[in-house]
Amino acid sequence: MSQLTLAKRIDRMLAATGVRFGGCRFPYFHRLGTAPIAHPLTGTSEYHTEAQFEAFIKWFATSYVSISPDQWVAFHQLESAPPSNAAILSFDDGYADNFELAEPILQRYDVQATFFIAASIVGTPGGMSVSQVRDLHALGHTIGAHTNTHKPLAKLPAPAAREELLTARKTLEDMVGAPCFHMSYPYGSCNDSIADLVAEAGYKTAFTTEEFGNQRHTDLMRLGRTKIWPTDMDEAAFSVRMRGVHEWRNLLKPANSDA
Repeated sequence: MSQLTLAKRIDRMLAATGVRFGGCRFPYFHRLGTAPIAHPLTGTSEYHTEAQFEAFIKWFATSYVSISPDQWVAFHQLESAPPSNAAILSFDDGYADNFELAEPILQRYDVQATFFIAASIVGTPGGMSVSQVRDLHALGHTIGAHTNTHKPLAKLPAPAAREELLTARKTLEDMVGAPCFHMSYPYGSCNDSIADLVAEAGYKTAFTTEEFGNQRHTDLMRLGRTKIWPTDMDEAAFSVRMRGVHEWRNLLKPANSDA
């Protein structure tokens, strides 16, 4: 505890007293392993060891109910409040280690996940194979898109962004033989025009990298997610993230601050 910053000490004290910022938080990850590995399509992503990931999933499975994006859409359409402990757990990019290392842990604790896959990573070194994508689908996980080539959509001309969305959706649907209705934005790159293109491309939900609690009325094209960092090492840190307690610090930031 002595090594924690004052802000993190306050975070943990608030979480320990049961403080929760409103809404449901959706945790997300990138890859598992023992060292950062760069991929030419997606760059270098932060990683968790298997032990770190299992520690989170073991805690998560006793505290939250993992749901699919389809179930969240149902809450939205039925205008019913989701359970406060409902959470969509996801992975971005489509690395082979998601299948080889993460899925057995998910299965061990009966947690379903959503895998947002950049379609062009499939079949490349370090990326999932077609059979692994199909197996994830067969095991009950959701296969979503992360565009075709992992480009920041808001920086592309509209026709190019539309092509990224449509190609990814068709490619993944052809792989698994089922609709691909959900996606996440590479780099969190999104604006109003892109959100409109996502809806026009036939997606029902789209996930950002913005951290906030999702309510039943939250825009389905701009759902928030909460990154679980490799430095989050224990249940106290997990509780801080998943309760949104750390977000209190954002209220203290001056306008236009990147701190």
